[in-house]
Amino acid sequence: MFYAFDILWDEHANSDDEEEMRGFRNGEDLRYLPLIDRKLRVHAVVPKRGERLLYCDHIEADGEALFRVVCDNDLEGIGGKRKGDLYLLEHAQWLKIRNREYSQWVGREELFERERGTEAGRTHHLNFYEMNSSGWATHILFCEYLKSHNEVAKEYADLKLTLAKNFPTDRASYTNGKEQFVTTVVERAAGEEPVSKSAV
Repeated sequence: MFYAFDILWDEHANSDDEEEMRGFRNGEDLRYLPLIDRKLRVHAVVPKRGERLLYCDHIEADGEALFRVVCDNDLEGIGGKRKGDLYLLEHAQWLKIRNREYSQWVGREELFERERGTEAGRTHHLNFYEMNSSGWATHILFCEYLKSHNEVAKEYADLKLTLAKNFPTDRASYTNGKEQFVTTVVERAAGEEPVSKSAV
């Protein structure tokens, strides 16, 4: 499940004004809009009842209560952004307020400690696939297999921790290190007979 909380490019930008519409023929760069306007745009394009993608709303008040809920539910933390900020590296100022008791810190501290703009680079990445493409189907098959095979999911988590420790800033080596494991799991998953919903 993915949550969309911001949008930087609107491929389907539209306008009643013909002149403005000509400027949108390849989409619209939204990085120069205030965050609150980008939130309205992302809310408009995310399906209302999506199965894999949901809109992540924002809260404008009582951040302390929200943070208590985050901690009570063992979540990593919350992000605080100014609603008028543009999405430009030199202008973006946001806070990551971390739950110091978060259970996933152990053994992965260096991933969480990296700061934006340092040599360490990004700490997270997302995989995007066109819906119903072969990449999409393979990714879903892999994820569903992990959900139903806890021991394989743990093995995969341990592999990712080891790779993250060995290659903290080398994204290609990290990805290559997972390739054989992922291929093996996908082949195993493809060979399993799917369980009929009527049999459950």
